[in-house]
Amino acid sequence: TPTRDPRITNPQNQHLYLYVNKDKVWHDARDYCAARGGHLVTIDSASENDFVFRLTGGNTWLGATDEVLEGAWVWVTGETWGYSNWDEGEPNNCCPPENCGATGCTPEHYLTFSDSPATWNDVPNLTMRFMCEWETE
Repeated sequence: TPTRDPRITNPQNQHLYLYVNKDKVWHDARDYCAARGGHLVTIDSASENDFVFRLTGGNTWLGATDEVLEGAWVWVTGETWGYSNWDEGEPNNCCPPENCGATGCTPEHYLTFSDSPATWNDVPNLTMRFMCEWETE
């Protein structure tokens, strides 16, 4: 019998999503998705943001970074940065525990859901779970 596809279809855009319950740093999560023919999840609307958040419950890598140029956020797919949902005061490139002004801080170049429902935060290269996405096949 064929193995059931564990990916979930978003009825609004027909993209496929897979929550990966493994802790990885951002680059390893990005590479994991790419090796499977997808990409770390990108979000281009409020409805997609809510859909992805419901699947993950937060604290999940999203497929964007500003590591090339601080403050210039780009999606891993190169798609247009048209939608964002930053938490209040974010992105702030501050160091954990969000103590801006501390010395010896690690820059926050990677996008994740905040603790607040479905809003975004920039964080350093921690390890966390992530979501892969595939365009319509």
